[in-house]
Amino acid sequence: MSLHNGRTSVFIDKFSVTFSVPNEGRTWQDAAEALSHLCQQGYVLVPVRGESAYEHYYAAWHAVVEIPGGKSAKCLIQAFPKSSKKGYLRLEWNPAKLPSAQFRVIKDILAACIPRIEEWWYTVKVTRADLTFDLHNTPISRLLTFSASAATIGLRKKENERRLNAYVLGSENSVKRLTIYDKAFERLIRRDREHPQRAKRLFRCCTRVEFRIRKIGNLVEMAGMKNPLSTFSVVAVADAYAYSDNEAWHRFVRRCESVGAQNALSVLADRKRRQLYREILRSFCTPMWFEPNQIWREAQEKIRNLILTN
Repeated sequence: MSLHNGRTSVFIDKFSVTFSVPNEGRTWQDAAEALSHLCQQGYVLVPVRGESAYEHYYAAWHAVVEIPGGKSAKCLIQAFPKSSKKGYLRLEWNPAKLPSAQFRVIKDILAACIPRIEEWWYTVKVTRADLTFDLHNTPISRLLTFSASAATIGLRKKENERRLNAYVLGSENSVKRLTIYDKAFERLIRRDREHPQRAKRLFRCCTRVEFRIRKIGNLVEMAGMKNPLSTFSVVAVADAYAYSDNEAWHRFVRRCESVGAQNALSVLADRKRRQLYREILRSFCTPMWFEPNQIWREAQEKIRNLILTN
């Protein structure tokens, strides 16, 4: 991936869409039940196991697609929402693992179930997009993050007492959520869990930045929406310390490192000082790679391509 001031290009780690289609004779249920027993052209459609997929829908399948390298990827297809909307479908997949060329198989499945699917595809509403990029030379310990909204939940996670693992701004169900985490450490933990006998391997430093954005809407609505990333700020710790030699300021930065910038700002009793510190961090301590407008433009282009070229 190409680099932008030290970060990779934006990619989408998880993507979900919904759309409505008319009932024109052959129902989605009839077609899906027939297809669930077939395996052709390298794909198979099978019912999903596990209750979470059925929380809001009566039916759910995984379309399993073979991809180059002998691997496979899944696309979740859900139908018949419990809100009783007829002809309403939801798809969820990881575009980083299921490229557009292989996603064509999913369109073939839908085409066998839904008349004129190509006409309806361009009306999809984007309900979730995880906008992601990586930093290969910036450990998470060198970063801070906060939101313009004082009500935003801020978490600073540790895998153990010595190692910072993640910053999280927003709850699991928030419309906008920012997570910054140690991707290299995650890979190390996964390796030890899945292959405990494998020889130890040191992973290259990799910090992942992920914006989870919900309720984006269709392409027209996305084009007109306000940049959802603009409420978030990222701070370089070294720049924060270098801003001033004032001892009170340095105590504040150390507090940010200890509990997270969002929490450190929220406990400042003096409202004017809180506003001043927030503005200093945003104006003088932001790393060059954090450009919300540029990141959002890249993300919009990726989303448009996922819908228009799939």
